[in-house]
Amino acid sequence: MRERLFGKDPRLVTIGLLGRRVRVPAGETVLRCFQYLALETVSAGPFCWNGECGHSMFRYRLPGDQAERRGLACRTRVEPGMEVTGLSPDLRRVLRPVLGDDPGPGKRFAESS
Repeated sequence: MRERLFGKDPRLVTIGLLGRRVRVPAGETVLRCFQYLALETVSAGPFCWNGECGHSMFRYRLPGDQAERRGLACRTRVEPGMEVTGLSPDLRRVLRPVLGDDPGPGKRFAESS
């Protein structure tokens, strides 16, 4: 199934995910990249994939930019060197296979909203 979603040989870029380094497909939305990391749990998550539900809210910084931004993972394109600094509770839950029980240094999204 992964090949159907991402092609046989996707070009991968490195991003930060709550203090971890992960490799994800270039040119995809952040939510699709999260799906690449945790296919089953993200695919079964409560996401509409078109920006209407708000379940994919996250915080991030772009390379060379100190300003933290907010976005929807289903609408935001991944950029090499992007740092994901906060996740909605739904994203945090479906990314548990990647993050483990210790989600890293990022604050919970609701704590600093």
